[in-house]
Amino acid sequence: MLCIDDTHAVAGDLDWERALFRLFNEASESHCRLIFAAAAAPQQVGWRLEDWRSRAGACVVYHVRDLDEAGRGEALRLRAKQRGLELPTETLDYLMRRMPRDLRSLFDILDELDEASLVAQRRLTVPFIRDASRSTQVQNHSANHANTSSRLTDPTARAAGLTKTR
Repeated sequence: MLCIDDTHAVAGDLDWERALFRLFNEASESHCRLIFAAAAAPQQVGWRLEDWRSRAGACVVYHVRDLDEAGRGEALRLRAKQRGLELPTETLDYLMRRMPRDLRSLFDILDELDEASLVAQRRLTVPFIRDASRSTQVQNHSANHANTSSRLTDPTARAAGLTKTR
């Protein structure tokens, strides 16, 4: 598999477009999967090479969009379920109100809480999360991103979801 990001940045440059077209054909012949990422759908990018515009436009297109609050909550609930955790509604609501709202941070915090709940042999409840967020165990694991207090109050990052558009 080969992934190429920001392909829209080379739109209009015939050398780059020819290179992408050749790459597409060679990957197809060798059964290599390609993923192209761009700021817009292929039909909306200003490709000059008609063959490339046609090939790119014929591919399956996924639209990546920000998840709303409910979508982030559902993603967190699904992640917990995949880890074998029960995430009660009140616990999810607490996490969504008190923690950063980007998925990476939420998933990292869930991982930390999972580890802490295993050590403590406790379920994920609001009181447990309060206790765990004060413990050095969670704080030390959080140091890679920021200190725990800033992670509890900084909801600035973005989350992304995936929806198929055709």
